[in-house]
Amino acid sequence: MRRQTTALWGFLAMTALSPGVQASELLVYVFGESGPAQGVTVELNGTEATTDASGRAELDLSQGSYRVLLTRGGNELGAFRLDSGQNQNADVAVRLQGESDPEISVETYDPRESFSERAGEPQGVLAGQIRSRETGAALSDARISVPGSDYAATTDPNGNFELQMPRGVYELAITHPEYSNITADAVRVVANVTTNVGYELSAAGAGGGQLEEVTAVASYQPDTVSEQERTSESVLDVIGSEQLARFGDSNAAEATRRSVGVNVAEGKFVFVRGLGGRYTTTTLNGSSMPSTDPSRRTTPLDLFPSGVLDQVEVRKSFTPDMPGDSSAGNVQLQTRSSPEEDFLELSLGLGGNTRITGDSVISDPSDGDTDLLGYDDGTRKLPGLVNGLTAFGRVSPEEYDNPQITELLGQSFERNLEAQQTTANPDVSLGLSGGQEISRGNNLYGIYGSLSYDNSWSIKDEGVENTFAAGGGDGQLSTRNQFDFTETEHNVDLGGMLALGAELGLDHELDVTTLFSRKTQTQTRQTTGISGENGERLRDLEFNYEERQFLSQQLAGEHFFQDYNELLVEWQYTYSLAERYAPDRRTIRYDTLKSNDERLVFNDSGFSRRYDDLTDENHDASLDFTLPAYSGTNVMADLKSGLSMTRRSRESETARFSYDWRGDRQDELELIRQEPTPGANDVLGDSNIDEDQFVLQNLTAPSDRYDGDLDINAAYLMTDMDLYDRFRLVTGARVETAEQSVDTFDSDGEAVNTGFDETDVLPSANLTWFMTPAMQLRVGYSQTIARPDFKEMANASFFDPVFGFTVRGNPDVESSEVNNFDVRWEWYLSQNDTLTVGAFYKDLSQPIERIIVPSGGSALQGTRSFANAQDGEIQGIEVDFRKEFQLDEGFSQTLFVQANGSLIDSEVTLPERSSENRSSRALQGQAESTLNLALGYDHLDSGQEVTLLFNRNGESIEDASRGDLPSVIEEPVNQVDVTYKKTFTPSLTLQAKVENLLDAEKEFTQGGNTFFKYKPGMSLSVGADWRF
Repeated sequence: MRRQTTALWGFLAMTALSPGVQASELLVYVFGESGPAQGVTVELNGTEATTDASGRAELDLSQGSYRVLLTRGGNELGAFRLDSGQNQNADVAVRLQGESDPEISVETYDPRESFSERAGEPQGVLAGQIRSRETGAALSDARISVPGSDYAATTDPNGNFELQMPRGVYELAITHPEYSNITADAVRVVANVTTNVGYELSAAGAGGGQLEEVTAVASYQPDTVSEQERTSESVLDVIGSEQLARFGDSNAAEATRRSVGVNVAEGKFVFVRGLGGRYTTTTLNGSSMPSTDPSRRTTPLDLFPSGVLDQVEVRKSFTPDMPGDSSAGNVQLQTRSSPEEDFLELSLGLGGNTRITGDSVISDPSDGDTDLLGYDDGTRKLPGLVNGLTAFGRVSPEEYDNPQITELLGQSFERNLEAQQTTANPDVSLGLSGGQEISRGNNLYGIYGSLSYDNSWSIKDEGVENTFAAGGGDGQLSTRNQFDFTETEHNVDLGGMLALGAELGLDHELDVTTLFSRKTQTQTRQTTGISGENGERLRDLEFNYEERQFLSQQLAGEHFFQDYNELLVEWQYTYSLAERYAPDRRTIRYDTLKSNDERLVFNDSGFSRRYDDLTDENHDASLDFTLPAYSGTNVMADLKSGLSMTRRSRESETARFSYDWRGDRQDELELIRQEPTPGANDVLGDSNIDEDQFVLQNLTAPSDRYDGDLDINAAYLMTDMDLYDRFRLVTGARVETAEQSVDTFDSDGEAVNTGFDETDVLPSANLTWFMTPAMQLRVGYSQTIARPDFKEMANASFFDPVFGFTVRGNPDVESSEVNNFDVRWEWYLSQNDTLTVGAFYKDLSQPIERIIVPSGGSALQGTRSFANAQDGEIQGIEVDFRKEFQLDEGFSQTLFVQANGSLIDSEVTLPERSSENRSSRALQGQAESTLNLALGYDHLDSGQEVTLLFNRNGESIEDASRGDLPSVIEEPVNQVDVTYKKTFTPSLTLQAKVENLLDAEKEFTQGGNTFFKYKPGMSLSVGADWRF
């Protein structure tokens, strides 16, 4: 079933190009008390420009943080800080106020942002006159419009027009019934500034027109800057490209945890407002994604390097254009697209961990020729003879009733059962990215590509693993197993992206995006300690190799039809493939059970080899329509509707093998008790495998394989209304039909088929009250659905990689309906200073949880499964705050504080026949609190940035008990990171990061006792980026 996937590495051809850098622009308008101020010098990063008669000055702009200085005649007029992201323009309007400090408005933005993204941003005015080129006469009834938007004006009898629009870069279409039509590209509207333009039209058939000189007239207003979060239609948190770069987060999972009310499990799975994967959806450029992890419903976000991301959005309030199972929220990953400027960037990095780098550590003896690239070359695959004759574990070797075949099967496995010592080399990371923009007539084409490679080591050091049994009616626990462990992990990550974009004229845009991501982990764990009531000493070795791969190919388009009432049509089709290949997971046990002198000897009952293969295939398509429906004096309304479909299929299979001694028991004891004590490679050598000694045993169960299919069809209708310039109402409903089938087998090999077929109508309403230009209040209600995943419903088992226990699906688990209520107050004090306070409440029917099904009273030996509680509710408050402080008059030094946190309370009511000895408790997986703190210092003159980051999530239930044992609790961890950045030139940047500065311990408890804990060590990294 395993497939060899070929990624599109066409980006390599880009390195043959020689792109010339075309920087983004800083545009400054300076005004005095009587109009534009001429002769003001604007200094940026060592370059200068002087304002002309219109008060205007232009400078090239690169990504970074700068101090901008304004002088005239040698006298300093003012200074301000400017933060610009990649490919961003910056508009600055300055009003001089005599002896007082000037009033300064700063706007940074991507010139290619959509109309919806710039809606609600500060306004500027574009004014001018249209004349005849032949006669010079003013032309009335000429239409000036912005294709793809509602912005349009008609000239008066004097040929004059005026358009008020959000700041940004626009394309204008100018038409007249008796004259040739013309277009004007890259028309820039500056906030708080009236820009005057002039155009000439030629008589029909006489050719085109032309643009006159652009001038500017002061029309300064107080700053009413708002961010993307402010203009969103519902509750939204955004982690932009600037934050991704500043915080040094290496992937989407690390970045997402910076959002208020978000915590991340196992470094890759996102929980929003305390709700896990089945309540949280993740989309990539608007499309759903499959999962590479058999234990989770959602795609692990550690697969997506931050280098390919433009931003991460966490939408916490459901709207009808979102997937219907976005009960907790929708995490939207937006990848980079065609660049605004040509560039080529090379990144190099080195790093290490204080607990492993440079040390000699235990590792997997299997070593293939392509391990350096994260690909198994066949060294670990199930031997061909075994695979062929057992049909990947479906057939027992003994069914052939042929001793010679059985012997050959047992001897065909690699002898890779004893750990080797390896030096953990320093971590290495490499990155290459580039882009180019090409103009051909009225069309614009762009290409962006990136490649990344990362080779690193990590460790779980000083590990402790205990299991407990119920001690009787007094609620006390008795210890069954006491283990210490060390686990090393070697990671190889590969990633690539290729994005092609085409803007065809003014009205049509096409994008093709290919994304490839691959993570390979080689884990080696050694466990020692006391097992069971008899106190047997043991030493376990576990080797676990895993390849996870994600491939996505997306085609998307956006089309504007001005002649059809300015209809906007957006569509996308995405094919994605997620694969998990985990061959030859080996578990080897040495203990005193068969020893006669307290030596640890090989025990075949603790030996196994496991092979896992999973393929998750996804087809996702959507079609959306936006139509201006009404425009009046006090009411403006857009209608939006759409259709979508998802076709997802999964194939999962596992094969498990061991050896069983079939000879005289005394002969076995003599073999394993030899001096010196033989290792597993010797005990299971070819000479000891035959019909009278060790015989290959097939442990594969019929339920170790399953197939699943999920079909979702959806349609929605919603309206977005602006009411009296004070309110915005977004309301509508989504209808989803979902049909899921899961096919597997029971222990007798009989087919077990389960699934669901349901239709849900999901309403939503979100109201925003614009209390003042800088303050607003949001309230919202929605209904969503949480459906069980394939694995949660399949009568199949899989291996949990963290704790090592078995997890089994439950064919009887049912969907959960969720009612969501939100309220959030937002105060945007300035461009950099914000304060938001929110509250939420969720009412859940039959919430789905992962539970402990004890076996013999032990939590670790007990199987995990899934079950519905009777009902549940979650309520919480959230606070988000950001403030910037100027440390000197020239803005050369600044300090910023960014903090967000949440307090969350949950309760689920348990079924009457529940085995838990209580009627209610907290919801499984829900963290009781989250806290993020960022403290940053910038010295702009020297180009240095230092950021201190703190993250803490409150305790949560990892696994809910359904017996006498208490639940397993994940304890809080105080994570402290420090990042440093030094910009030497716009082309050269140095970065450094210290992660887990306190070497914080990760711990799980049960009944107040340590269940599982370890120390991951402190990581250090340093890197450099060269931009050409």
